[in-house]
Amino acid sequence: MEDYIQLINKAKNFYKINKFEEAKISLLKVINNFELESKIKLNILLLLADTLSKLNNFQDVKYYLFEYQKINPNNSGVLNMIANNFLRMKDFKKAEDYYLKSVSINEKNETALINLAILLENLGRNSESLKFYKKALNLNPKNLSVLYNMSKLDKKIPYNQDIPNIEKFIKFGKDEYFNIASGYFLLAKKENEKKNFKKEVFFLEKANHYSFKSKDKVNKQALNYWFEIIPNKFDKFYFLEQTKNQNKIENMFPIFIIGLPRSGSTVTEQIISSGKNEIEDLGETNLINWSLLNTHRNELFEEQSNIDKIEVDISIILKKLLNSYKNLNVSIKDKKVFFLDKSLENFYYVDLILRIFPNAKFIHTHRDIRDNVFAIYKEFLSQISWSHSINDIIRYVDNYLKVIEKQLVKNEKKILSISLEDLTKNPKRISQKIYEFCNLDWDENCINFHKRDDLFSKTASSNQIRSGIKVYDKKKYEDYDFLIKDFEKDFEWLKS
Repeated sequence: MEDYIQLINKAKNFYKINKFEEAKISLLKVINNFELESKIKLNILLLLADTLSKLNNFQDVKYYLFEYQKINPNNSGVLNMIANNFLRMKDFKKAEDYYLKSVSINEKNETALINLAILLENLGRNSESLKFYKKALNLNPKNLSVLYNMSKLDKKIPYNQDIPNIEKFIKFGKDEYFNIASGYFLLAKKENEKKNFKKEVFFLEKANHYSFKSKDKVNKQALNYWFEIIPNKFDKFYFLEQTKNQNKIENMFPIFIIGLPRSGSTVTEQIISSGKNEIEDLGETNLINWSLLNTHRNELFEEQSNIDKIEVDISIILKKLLNSYKNLNVSIKDKKVFFLDKSLENFYYVDLILRIFPNAKFIHTHRDIRDNVFAIYKEFLSQISWSHSINDIIRYVDNYLKVIEKQLVKNEKKILSISLEDLTKNPKRISQKIYEFCNLDWDENCINFHKRDDLFSKTASSNQIRSGIKVYDKKKYEDYDFLIKDFEKDFEWLKS
């Protein structure tokens, strides 16, 4: 049998190449078969928890982090990790408790303070959130990303700070790219309020450049995936017949919201999850794409351009999905089970999802397409690789329009398209249409979602939705037309 050092090295090598299942197996052999020194065991427990997190095995992550805590109960960083895990499991109360434990042990744990502030912001508890953001900013006055988050909760915040100091940090911030991006977004906000739109866009270009650069390697890999891999291969999937777990999905009625960011998807999500029916709102899980990558990575990244079909084994994807959904509190029952998934990129995977979940329904949210481009570009969407330049946004949107057009024809009975303009103009009628399509019981509370005590949203629209549904402003982005003039000749859909 291999010694534990060999197994640890093997696990680390598997981890580096994203083979997390194999890494897990090696680490479990170490934990289960060797007497380890305390320090080594603690490190293995952390690596195992991290690996399991990549596999969405949140219950097992919790177990091994608690095992760590038995040995070393006062590690503020690990308490923060436990809180993060509870947050992913959507147990917000326990997440808050463990963030508070983390900062009580180490009041200078900047990461835990920021995480706690973000959680409270997403829960709509803005005054409490600001309190912890301020504590983090006092620890590190140069953390412009904290200042930017505070500015979303209190518009006066940036102007209580010394703008020249922000500009000074940007100039001398060296390689702190995310912080520099945050500073440029703050300066862009300032110019927007002065209605100096050309100067605002100048700062937005800088902000998005540094935001992309802050995760340069990851973003470049993601761009390759969304521009070169999926658009060229999603329609070459050949589905192998499902043979296992068929009985487990008969009572599952998932609802998938698809489309583009900033298209009304968050408002639609809250409307669907605020009615009479018991619906588990999972948010943006990205689980369909994740499960496909984890089971068919080699086929997806095969370089042969003349490939006719990619065999996709529905059974193994379903197995991974059921385990992941279980970790997100979706239970398999004898009665109908509804859950909501707002992973917008799933417009690529409609056929795949219907093979996995035959009862699935799709709500496609959309708005004026030019407005949508501007709205994406102006928002600090650091997690979306293609959102950092007008060129990339237009390229992604062009692919989306081609794909969704085909999906709406091919799966017209499974997809309902909802215009943000129509929804905000007549929320009662459109929400009734959504509920009827999804076979849900409509009641008026669904359009008063902003009154919910348990409203949670971690999207860019988190603060907007708390003021309820507002009528679409058709003139909001008319001053940004100059951004797309050079693209109109190549993209017909951009012409007004």
